[in-house]
Amino acid sequence: MATLAFFAFLFVAHNFDSVELRIAGYAFVAIAALFAALGNERFIKRNPAELENELIGKRCTALESFAKREHWYEGTVRVSGEVWNAKCSELLPKDARAIVERRNGLVLEVRSHV
Repeated sequence: MATLAFFAFLFVAHNFDSVELRIAGYAFVAIAALFAALGNERFIKRNPAELENELIGKRCTALESFAKREHWYEGTVRVSGEVWNAKCSELLPKDARAIVERRNGLVLEVRSHV
């Protein structure tokens, strides 16, 4: 939506008759784009290690009963509003609380939290 507004304003600013109005319009668009980019966390690159440490110790909720695999149980959990694949050394029923112990790629290792 912001991109559409940006290009619409550029089109309108380009059609201004006065050079001063064009310059003011382009300056406004540039400043608005700068504030939008700096204020939006999606544009800030973070180190993946920071993301991993951010999850460790967080509480999560099992979204399903974990299924038995070879030496562990697998399922999905919700952590801070995000859904993750998880594995646990013990069976977690649906809606059980757990704590994130570590992250291996896209899979979280969790333990039951009573």
